[in-house]
Amino acid sequence: MTAGGSVRGWKLLQSVEVPQYAFAGGEARLGCRYNLRTTRLYSLKWYHNNTEFYRYVPTERAAPFHVHTSPAFTVTQEVRRNELGVEVSLKRLRVSGSGHYRCEVIAEHPTFRTETASATMLVLAGSKEGLE
Repeated sequence: MTAGGSVRGWKLLQSVEVPQYAFAGGEARLGCRYNLRTTRLYSLKWYHNNTEFYRYVPTERAAPFHVHTSPAFTVTQEVRRNELGVEVSLKRLRVSGSGHYRCEVIAEHPTFRTETASATMLVLAGSKEGLE
């Protein structure tokens, strides 16, 4: 995991959770945790190899989250979303789902402080049963 943007010891983005390995046809859960302290969340975005696939903007009341289609996986649902973070589920993974996953968190006005953290996942062909 890499993180950027610590000011006076306080980090907005606390961590990302991305499995190191997953299997084609299977599922992976990605988590992004943040600490808002005295600010509010402006947006949270997930990227796969620099292409956005998930966006949560709490102030957009009609449609606070958006999912963009990907040939590498299907974003089926948010598993969890609260004041501490967001967890999303990727299903029907393909080998092309391997790569760099980055979470970006932006604080609300007036700072619009932005921090990112990332991790790499390798999607393996075959199945978990073949390894047991």
